[in-house]
Amino acid sequence: FVTNDRDFKVSDNFPKIFEKVDLSNEKLLDNPLYIYYIEIYLNYLSENENNNIKDIVLRYLNIADSVLDNQKIKEKIASQYGLMYLTSAKDIDGVYNKIISMLTDESHKKEIEEKYLKLKKLSKGAASPTFSFKDINGKTVSLEDLRDKIVYIDIWATWCGPCQAELPYLKKLEEELRNKDTK
Repeated sequence: FVTNDRDFKVSDNFPKIFEKVDLSNEKLLDNPLYIYYIEIYLNYLSENENNNIKDIVLRYLNIADSVLDNQKIKEKIASQYGLMYLTSAKDIDGVYNKIISMLTDESHKKEIEEKYLKLKKLSKGAASPTFSFKDINGKTVSLEDLRDKIVYIDIWATWCGPCQAELPYLKKLEEELRNKDTK
């Protein structure tokens, strides 16, 4: 990746670095490098795991649950990873349930639950939260004003490379929606 050498193969010894560190040493829990090491190891395992779980977040958590024996370490990884990646999970309910099953600390459970409930409000099929915004002419419009209309909201930045790459698709969508009552 770094060298752009597509033929590069890591040595057979590379994965063996993971065998040298104790994954149950809770004395190292306050060391961010130790937690980072565990996360890298779990990512390595989840990427090399042959199973039918498509959601990478759920796969990672399942592996963490099976590999980590120390409850304090499991708790730290599950709560930290859950807070960071619950938003990107494809199966939010499955990931939430898995995280909760791995946690024993009530404050961690509450923190995850609060994030989960906020995400559920934004999930596909849920009613949109109400909000107001300024249109292109500076007029304040509420989402309620647009009831029963097709609403397309696109937020991007001119300096953002991935945003710029989406512009041709935006133009195509504009053409498809041109004669529809779109706001």
